[in-house]
Formats: sequence, structure tokens, C-alpha cells
Amino acid sequence: MATITGTVGGLIRDVLSNEIPLILRRDIYATAALVGATIYLLLQLSTLEPTLNIVLGMLVVIVLRFAAIQWNLHLPRFKLEE
Repeated sequence: MATITGTVGGLIRDVLSNEIPLILRRDIYATAALVGATIYLLLQLSTLEPTLNIVLGMLVVIVLRFAAIQWNLHLPRFKLEE
């Protein structure tokens, strides 16, 4: 739900401000949220404290997003052959 909320909210913001939506660019944006949510769900299967699972999931999202910004990391762009 958090991935959907964050993605659609950002999409609406970009459309209303007349910009190309961030999700349609090569930036690591929704991917970071999806990875963080996956880590959280996998940690729920462990015996760790639930609060720790939440914090670790959030840290994964933050670290991935900051790393993408710091080192200019992008998702691959697929080219259609004509």
C-alpha cells in the first residue's frame, strides 16, 4: 500500500505541476519503495521485533534512494528496435 500511495501521489504531483512524472524517468524511486517493502515482509517471517522490521525496511528505502542520488544511479533504459 505504501508503494502505491507514494507512487500515485508523486504521479499526481508531477502531472499537476506540468512535469514528466518521476516514475516514468530512469530514477530509482518506486523501486526503492518496493525493495524496502519486500525486505520488511521477509523480516516479518523472522523472529525479530516487529518495530525493528519496520525500521530496517525504512532504512533500506532511504539508503537506496540516497545512494541513487549520491552516485547518480539509474534503472536501465530499454530501447525498442524498429
